[in-house]
Amino acid sequence: ESIRLGFDPHNDSYTLIEQQAKNENSGTGLADVEVIHGEDIYMLRLIQPADQGEKGIWVITGVTKQ
Repeated sequence: ESIRLGFDPHNDSYTLIEQQAKNENSGTGLADVEVIHGEDIYMLRLIQPADQGEKGIWVITGVTKQ
């Protein structure tokens, strides 16, 4: 999904910063991923809107330039 936002999974660096199986406020899985894209750093916020864990999909809900 990050490709549609201009990120490159082959050349950008992705680092999982934090992951929660199920956030008590939202009821979904939650993850923050840092992406180094060229000289810029971005934080991607992802959720698992349906199934949590290995069977669930992750969806990007926000991108913030650091």
